Amino acid sequence: MKMFISLIATLFIITLNGRSQELGDIMKDANMWYNQKQFQKAALLYKGILKKFPDNLIIQYNLGNASFKSKNYNEAINAFEKAARSSDKKLSQQSFYNLGVVLAKRQRLEESVKALKNALLLDSNDKAAKENLQLVLNWLNNQAASKGNSGQSDSKEASNKQVDTKNLSVHQSESAKILNTVQKEEEKTMENQKLKIRKVNKEKAGIDW
Repeated sequence: MKMFISLIATLFIITLNGRSQELGDIMKDANMWYNQKQFQKAALLYKGILKKFPDNLIIQYNLGNASFKSKNYNEAINAFEKAARSSDKKLSQQSFYNLGVVLAKRQRLEESVKALKNALLLDSNDKAAKENLQLVLNWLNNQAASKGNSGQSDSKEASNKQVDTKNLSVHQSESAKILNTVQKEEEKTMENQKLKIRKVNKEKAGIDW
């Protein structure tokens, strides 16, 4: 399956204020290895830092990126799931988005849909999340259609197909609502911009030069 979606690969940069110089140096080294595309080395260093700072969700996010880049997808999923719990909206949103990418890569499409929906709920203007959510839904739809055309007669398998189709319909309905909300917000923003332009033009027209 060709992947259209891509990871937000930018690291979150933090300073370990009040911490040991040694840990600060390890953090710099981890980021350096990541930027030099030495992703396995970077991941090992991030994990070393997390032993000292297990609750630091920014480092979890960076570990998720390094793990994904080194094709350690299970570790990436675990890291992004933790980072998505952050109270920082941007960190949480990007973590959900990246989680959706990794889950799609692992063919866990229904879970990918959920993660991408969460990313959109946190940032309705995220065009990539919107497009990729629709893409994953299309993949799910194609899978359901393929199963429906297999012609297998086993009653148990037929029952499972009905459940899969039902779950897909629920996902599509929920996602359609989110996409519709995003579209309405975009239209509202455009209308507000037009009103501002009209107001400015009207004020200019009323100026007595």
